[in-house]
Amino acid sequence: ARAALLVLIAGSARAELPTEQGPSARSAAPDFAVHARYETSVVVSLVATGRRPALPAAATGSDDSADDEAAAAPERSLASGIVVDPDGLIMTSAHAVAGMETVIATLADRRQYAARLVGLDVVSDVALLKVDAHGLMAARFGDPSQLAVGDWVAAVGAPFGLERSLTAGIVSAMPRYLPELVGLPLIQTDVAINRG
Repeated sequence: ARAALLVLIAGSARAELPTEQGPSARSAAPDFAVHARYETSVVVSLVATGRRPALPAAATGSDDSADDEAAAAPERSLASGIVVDPDGLIMTSAHAVAGMETVIATLADRRQYAARLVGLDVVSDVALLKVDAHGLMAARFGDPSQLAVGDWVAAVGAPFGLERSLTAGIVSAMPRYLPELVGLPLIQTDVAINRG
């Protein structure tokens, strides 16, 4: 996946640096288990299905003009989402849901909802979905201005459909700018982010 959703564990998870020097001055990793109990509860597993437009024969290198009229094969996409509002707003990757006919969201408590697309930004690869649910647990947003290179962070998601998976690492650089993202500041991390 080109982009993934990160729940950044900062603030209370940030290890304090001791004032003394030497080998004992290294800070300990935060207790990810404590944070995971809440953060994984806001992760949503998504299954999107549909028929995206087929590529024309010229793009595939085929000489058969009939290929231009061929219907696109059914496609199934697995993705992760994060509940960002108690009234059923879910943020996910745009490439996973754009152009799909149906999206089914499975919450951490196993409830399933049909989700509809309400917002899409292909440049940042972010989409906003809405499900008909209320009173959901929602992600807690940190303050990126308090984040520093070397801070511990974690990513939670459902890679390959494996629900509520957590990986951890550090902030490698910030802000990081990529030419194709037109000035969008990114957080570079060495956290393992798997497809989906």
